[in-house]
Amino acid sequence: WTPWHRHVTIAMLALAFLTVMRAALPTGADAAGDEGKDHLLLEAPAG
Repeated sequence: WTPWHRHVTIAMLALAFLTVMRAALPTGADAAGDEGKDHLLLEAPAG
């Protein structure tokens, strides 16, 4: 039973973490057009 309880505990902690992170995301007009601007640039700059 110990490995199962450990797995379930870690899974619940991960779900709680993701829930808090999602709740902290901006919503509505605050998020419009800003997707990915603070993330890693995947394309080389022109020029």
